[in-house]
Amino acid sequence: MKMILFLSLLLSSMAHADLLARMNLEEAFRQRLETVVKTYDPEGRVLIRFDYRNVQGVLPGTSLSASEQMPSQVDVSDISRANIEIYTVNVDLPEDFNKTVFKILPIPKEVIAVQKRKLDIQKDAQIVKEIDAKSLNEIATQSVNNLTEKMIYLFSSLMALIFLGFAYISQRRMKDFKLQMSLLTSAVAESVTSANAASFSAQANQSRPQTSASAEGLQFKINSLQGLSDETLLAVLSDCYWCGQDTQASWMWRRLDSKRKFSLISQSDFLKSYSHYLQSITEQESSIYEDSYYYQPQNYNHLSNEDLAVCVQKNPSLWHSLSPLRQKYLSISIDQKLQIRISPPDVQGFDFSKLHSSPVRSLQVAASVAHISSDDELKILSDPNIVPMDLRRQVPTLVWLAQKDTETITKILAKYDARSLALAWIAPEETLKRLEACLPEKKAKVLRSYLTKSAPDRGSEAFKSLYLEGLHDDVA
Repeated sequence: MKMILFLSLLLSSMAHADLLARMNLEEAFRQRLETVVKTYDPEGRVLIRFDYRNVQGVLPGTSLSASEQMPSQVDVSDISRANIEIYTVNVDLPEDFNKTVFKILPIPKEVIAVQKRKLDIQKDAQIVKEIDAKSLNEIATQSVNNLTEKMIYLFSSLMALIFLGFAYISQRRMKDFKLQMSLLTSAVAESVTSANAASFSAQANQSRPQTSASAEGLQFKINSLQGLSDETLLAVLSDCYWCGQDTQASWMWRRLDSKRKFSLISQSDFLKSYSHYLQSITEQESSIYEDSYYYQPQNYNHLSNEDLAVCVQKNPSLWHSLSPLRQKYLSISIDQKLQIRISPPDVQGFDFSKLHSSPVRSLQVAASVAHISSDDELKILSDPNIVPMDLRRQVPTLVWLAQKDTETITKILAKYDARSLALAWIAPEETLKRLEACLPEKKAKVLRSYLTKSAPDRGSEAFKSLYLEGLHDDVA
């Protein structure tokens, strides 16, 4: 029993001596290594922990095993692992710093494990710093106060931005409203416009978006037109040709596909020149082709109304063979019309194809709106005689109008409202200044306002009409 007590005391003292030796050894190495680290970063720190080999065997004079016991005296050779942690704040240690560690510590480098870490003071300060309950309460209170102040500032800024946004939108709407009211007042004030201005308004109404019902109805009419035979289409177009219904013919012709147009032209003598003429004619929606007469038309496409009138005078019964359009425009006397009422409708034996073709119509193609550059207009402005009189209709420019006297220009411009003039207001600056000087001040101001919102176009009806006005010798 005494022996056991003695061994326990001996082992306790040996363990105490071993712990002090370990601490002293680790501290000595730590200070040595930290001195070198501080040459790179004065705030650098080093932590060292050694792992030691165990002593195997039986204690002398006893039967006790010494396995898993530390030696009584610690030596460098007893170190199985040296764990080194190096912390820096300001700089990163060089990559080859491990070689320096191997040189400083008299330990085999195989047992040395080095870990380097750069500390983030702002992030890691809360880990290192000891926080008591009072400090924690103060931090929490301060954080809440800071958050409250930021939220108040953010909310105030947001409300200010919303207020400014509403104020800006309200100001813009009020400005636009005033401008629209000004334009409306000016438009009402200049309500006197010419027939040209009325036609522009009608065209604008036609270009407005159609309702779904009217769009479906229009598409149905176009599909019906496309479904007609070549014989029917030729009869309809020839009636329009001889009766002068060019606007309706233009509407129908433009809604036929290219293949169909080629087929019709190849079957008719008049249609080649007439189709070219139709391209320059303002179109008008037509329903002439819907008449049931054209399902089985007579073969008189080559005859004019005058020649058909001669035939009807000789044989009043032929009146019943004509289309409603030809009957409407056929020039016959009242006596002949009375004879037609009592004449029988049976004319099966008459063949119109045996009659000679009538002379073709004299078609004057409208002036083409060709491209003309600003340099060209300046040349014409400096010397109008470079363009012969008979070719001026083919040169679309407002220079022709600007060369007239002030009174004439004033009368012509008075026919057009400011919106129509804005669509046609394209010419060299000298020309536009000349024309604007002939406008009332209020109308000129409204014109300039329209020009800021829309660009003039040489292809507009207003431009075509205005430049042709400049070619007239007299103003009505």
